Amino acid sequence: MEITVISAQGLKNTSSGPFSHRLRPFITITACPPGRDKKCQMYRTRVDDQGGVNPTWGDKFHVPIDTAFFHSRYSCIYLHLYTKRLITGPSPTGLVPGSSY
Repeated sequence: MEITVISAQGLKNTSSGPFSHRLRPFITITACPPGRDKKCQMYRTRVDDQGGVNPTWGDKFHVPIDTAFFHSRYSCIYLHLYTKRLITGPSPTGLVPGSSY
């Protein structure tokens, strides 16, 4: 499966005050195949240092999945939105709506 993460729009910057930070967003994609013995695969876009509340990426990922993925009700693909913080590291910003299979 090929997944292209194009952009996000209208993000809220919840930082305020003297230690406020600008958004430096990135997306992680986690694909979890059926079966407890299989590991979830994670992919990550680059950080958009310029886009702020309207970031763009255009990053493509080739996620190897087989037909069992589509036949199991427990298979899923999650997209999480983070912002990169220089001191504290990645900070979760949200789960992209409708991001599970």
